[in-house]
Parts: sequence; structure tokens; C-alpha cells
Amino acid sequence: MAFKSPNTQEAEKEVFLSRMLFCSIAILVLATIFITRLFFLMVIESDQYKLRSLNNTIRTQSLPASRGLIYDRNKNVLASNQPSFSWK
Repeated sequence: MAFKSPNTQEAEKEVFLSRMLFCSIAILVLATIFITRLFFLMVIESDQYKLRSLNNTIRTQSLPASRGLIYDRNKNVLASNQPSFSWK
């Protein structure tokens, strides 16, 4: 391991501190942007998203089953649909 002069150590310390300051400021700016966007979505646009969520519900609609006829290879009807009701 080579010996570093005090000037070199001080220069490395300054570079390290400047990088730490840059990273800290970058993280602070990104966190501020994230928190601002979160506030904007949750407070300012909440009514719009509530309305969109209410309109996004699942609607069920029952459709009658339309089944076709079953034919054999000679085009003879094997099964057909006959509506029937049973009374008990």
C-alpha cells in the first residue's frame, strides 16, 4: 500500500464530500418530486379518481344461451333445442 500525501488525502476528501452533497441533493429533489406528485394525485385529483373508480365496476348482464343444433356427418339432426318446463 502506497503512502498518500496529505494534499492527496485532502483532495480525495473534497471529491468525496462533493459527491455526497450531489447525491444528497439529487435524492432530495427526487423525493420532493415524488411527494408533490403523490399529494397532487391524492388531494387535488381525488374526486376525479373516485368517479373513475365508480364507473369501473363490473356490470353483469345475463344473456340467453343460444345453442345450435347438433348434426351428424350426413347432416341429420341428432339433438335440437326444445324449450320445456316441468311443474312439480
